[in-house]
Amino acid sequence: MNRSLVALVILSFSGAAMPCIAPPPMLFRDHAALVNEAATILIVEAISAPNTPKDTCQFRVIQPLKGTIPEQFPILCRLPSSGDWMTHFSGHTESAFWKQNSGRLGIKSDCTVIPPAFEVNHYYLMLIGGKPDTKQFEELSNPQDKWLIFVNKQLSRGKR
Repeated sequence: MNRSLVALVILSFSGAAMPCIAPPPMLFRDHAALVNEAATILIVEAISAPNTPKDTCQFRVIQPLKGTIPEQFPILCRLPSSGDWMTHFSGHTESAFWKQNSGRLGIKSDCTVIPPAFEVNHYYLMLIGGKPDTKQFEELSNPQDKWLIFVNKQLSRGKR
């Protein structure tokens, strides 16, 4: 009985056993702020996935929207697993994306963003060079995706 109680107390105070109860607001920033903060914004296609955890995903840049195209993408990435939420929020028309400032990336128990998963032959809008956010690597459903339209409008406002 005492061993069970000790084990329960240890698990209760263990960082691995504690979920991120209150993720920091910086992971759910305003959409316009995220676009403005990003140094580089690209539409990319995932063309290959990592074979090992040390490998990186390979991307083909479809269109640069802001900044310069990096020689290598400065992100950890992986293939989707059963626990990943692979969504494009119905072309980014769902209120969860807009009203809750939520993106497809999950939050780890230490309150940091889980590295993105990319499906080969799918298209993504990458916002890199800024602070981490759950909306940095959104999948695009089609050329009329509402997130892509919003980003393009935001960028055109900045050029005026």
